[in-house]
Amino acid sequence: MRRIKIKKIVIVSILSFFMIMGIVYYITKHNEMDYDTAQVEHEMIDREANQVDVSSYKKDITLISKSETISNQVPTIKDSENAYEVISTLDQKDSWFYENFENTKESQMGGNVYLSLKYYLQIQNAIIRVNVNDNSYRMIINEYNEDYKNIGYVDLCNGDIYHEMDSAKYITISIYNLNNGRSIEKSKSEIKKDLKNGLSFSLSRIEDLAKLSTEKEQLTGEVNIESLSNYYNYRKGWYQSWGGTYEYSEGSMCTRNFYKVDGKPYIYNVNDSRITLEITEYDKNGKWVKYNNSLINGGTFKKQPKTSYIGIAIRSRKWGANIDSIFQNGLRIDLARKSHMTNTNTCNFDDVDFEDTNLWKPGAYLYETGEYIIEDNKICYNTFCKIGSEDYTVNLPNGYLKMSILELNKDGKVLRNSELQSGQKWKKLNKTDKIALTVYGYNKKYSVSELKELVSEYSGFGLKLYERYTHSTQMNELTASQFVNMINVGWNLGNSLDSKSEKRNVPANLKQELNWGNPYITEGLINYVAKAGFNTIRIPVTWYYNTYEDQNGNLVINEEWLNRIQDVVDYAIKNNMYVILNTHHEQPIIYTGTDDKTIIKVLNNAKELWTQIAERFKTYDEHLIFEAYNEVDNIEKSWNYSDKAAAQMNQLNQVFVDTVRGTGGNNGNRILVVPTLLDGTDSNFYAAFNMPKDIVTDKIAVEVHFYTKEYNQDIENNFIGMSIFSKSINAPIIIGEFGTRDFYPAPELRAKQAANYVTRAAKYGLKCIWWDNGSDYKLIDRRDFRKSDFEMIKALLEAMLTACKG
Repeated sequence: MRRIKIKKIVIVSILSFFMIMGIVYYITKHNEMDYDTAQVEHEMIDREANQVDVSSYKKDITLISKSETISNQVPTIKDSENAYEVISTLDQKDSWFYENFENTKESQMGGNVYLSLKYYLQIQNAIIRVNVNDNSYRMIINEYNEDYKNIGYVDLCNGDIYHEMDSAKYITISIYNLNNGRSIEKSKSEIKKDLKNGLSFSLSRIEDLAKLSTEKEQLTGEVNIESLSNYYNYRKGWYQSWGGTYEYSEGSMCTRNFYKVDGKPYIYNVNDSRITLEITEYDKNGKWVKYNNSLINGGTFKKQPKTSYIGIAIRSRKWGANIDSIFQNGLRIDLARKSHMTNTNTCNFDDVDFEDTNLWKPGAYLYETGEYIIEDNKICYNTFCKIGSEDYTVNLPNGYLKMSILELNKDGKVLRNSELQSGQKWKKLNKTDKIALTVYGYNKKYSVSELKELVSEYSGFGLKLYERYTHSTQMNELTASQFVNMINVGWNLGNSLDSKSEKRNVPANLKQELNWGNPYITEGLINYVAKAGFNTIRIPVTWYYNTYEDQNGNLVINEEWLNRIQDVVDYAIKNNMYVILNTHHEQPIIYTGTDDKTIIKVLNNAKELWTQIAERFKTYDEHLIFEAYNEVDNIEKSWNYSDKAAAQMNQLNQVFVDTVRGTGGNNGNRILVVPTLLDGTDSNFYAAFNMPKDIVTDKIAVEVHFYTKEYNQDIENNFIGMSIFSKSINAPIIIGEFGTRDFYPAPELRAKQAANYVTRAAKYGLKCIWWDNGSDYKLIDRRDFRKSDFEMIKALLEAMLTACKG
């Protein structure tokens, strides 16, 4: 759309009548602007907020576009100090512009004639009242920012209150005539005749809105959606059920004025199902006639024979609803000839665009009924969605958001409500016909504008069809030594999939990754870890709580848990990262330091567990590495060394290698990682360790864990010991866990200590994987990436880069 600004024509001398007409003709014909009528219609529908039937209000879309077109054909009043005084003193012959705009699409809706002011008016932050001495006329006030861009409009009748948007700097004004719910077609001569006979308009500034609330009600124009949806037309209180007198009340809001109605039935329409309407009837002189009980959405009202005007009070039938907030977020109220806000439209899932912020409106769908309500800290998609029977994935930008998926059958009855975090999979019920989506914050509140900003900034927002990643099956040659050399710094996905549960194999355990306070793992998280610079990720997994024993006593992993682990592995493989997948807290079934009879059962548990894991991932290429166990405990002397426990650890490692190799496929050549007892680093652990026998050469690395606060050269001896151990077993060493807590005794030295650790380990051919548990060892904030510890991340990665160059 192009906009041509026209400077004010300064008339410095008396011009002939024909010269003036020539200038006006030139401006009118040669400076018309192109107007995007589709955008105008979109803005109108967005303002209506809930599928308002535009055809029943022939004036709506037309007025916005026509008024804006006029405003750009004429100069701005730049010297007006008070727009509200200017409009009441304008010369009615020269200051108003008549146009039927027959060249616009909207004119085909009735060819209506509008009267528009020729000027932009400068405005000041104020509350004003519209004064029209003929109640069949209404006023459109179009608002513009300092760049003369249209930012909204307000439609008002006599007595209505207007308060401009904060960003509004200028306004233009259009007048139209309304009778019996439709625009009246009037010729120029008829409008001129009304003006000649005393039709006048003005805007009066309201200094004290509270004082206005106590003044007597005016008898104003016809009941209209724009007037009834204008927050400033209401005051706290209601009209008494006997006598109809206004009374202040905190529990309701009522109109400041009475609106004209005719004898035909009206249907109550509201876009928030909680809001009820109480109608009090008055005769032509404003005398009370009748009080009507509350109407709910879709309810019908027909006036008494003597009734000419009505006063309206609104309440919420649900406790706790903030009507002020509901208004601010788009409440629409109407008394119309038909119902037009009762139902939400439905579209096919293939046609949705969840990334379009304009398609998310403030509010939610009630889980009891599926009805739409307005909320100031939630957004919902503006249509229901027909959806297939496939699996879908929730995709939200951080760990502070949830999505409510409400399932409805063909009759609109609610079947189920699922509240899901980003990363979770969802599948509809068999009887589900359509779904309603609501997004909101949990443990942290977001405003509607903040939620929409998150939508606009996050690619892939919403609900997505689940598609499993197709991984490479071509196994490239890579030795254990080469793999360890290729690691820069690794990152542990700690305290998520490795968390524990109270019970074994119950449906709730499929949410096991939430048990220790971290959000669901998303593809976005793993993408971020990769972009941060880590090329290796260790994925600790506790399998036990999602296993059961079948009728033959065999250990079986829950299929859904296997699927979930595969999804997370795929997130990393898709980023070309090396993935170390392990068994983590399996102490109930895998341990050492037991008697000879029991260890046979333990070894069988390890075999059955790893058989299933290895079978699931046997087609993956060299980027996937299996790590046998994590810190296997010595139950006869917990967290301490013993010869028996060390010997049994060697047995467990051998079972692991034999089991994985026995599954065939790419597992026959896959890199494997085995630990020392407890992943310990003392000389006893090293001396008792036996390297497992393998059918291939240089395919096994050994893992230890080493946490320390030591700094500079004090740490050196530990790495020397690991280096000697590595040479003795002829296998590379990985430090699978290391790190310091965020309350490191000298905070200013924590990053330097981490860099020193990585640099000195690399000096001895040792590579390290930071333990990130999402809390006190946290590097990456899994709920808000912007809050990650960038100083620590930089220190670790730059230290390795320096070490490699050295």
